[in-house]
Amino acid sequence: MIINHLGQIVDIFISTGNMADNNKDLLRKITENFWGLLIGDKGYITSINHQLENNGIHLVTKVRKNMTPVKYAPRVEYYKKHRGLVETSIGLLKNKANIQHTRHRSTINFEVNIWAAMIAYSYNDKLPSIKTFKQNIKPLSPIHNQMQISIAA
Repeated sequence: MIINHLGQIVDIFISTGNMADNNKDLLRKITENFWGLLIGDKGYITSINHQLENNGIHLVTKVRKNMTPVKYAPRVEYYKKHRGLVETSIGLLKNKANIQHTRHRSTINFEVNIWAAMIAYSYNDKLPSIKTFKQNIKPLSPIHNQMQISIAA
């Protein structure tokens, strides 16, 4: 499931229970209509990272213990700290929309349950969200601005 910073569901892909989240084919499928910053957990470090970048997707993950630390821009670090937002959304789907029911008697019943849960989630009054990143840039003092102008002249 892909959600934005407002907690709204952007894309969802339902797979079999034995398919891992970091499966290469699954990552290709779920990101084919997506571009931008994609934040995942440590398990999403895969060999298709360069393919994702070629498609306009910048995959950001936490660093494993055996990896060298990567320095990201402040905006990326801000959103990386709030990766738990998707876990909160999944928790809402499991607990409030009862999506975790596993003993459906038919495929149609299963699909209706999933779609009803997605619709109920989207109509929640308050979705889990994070504030948009705003970089605090201090304005230059008037003296500092004059110095820049005089140096450039």
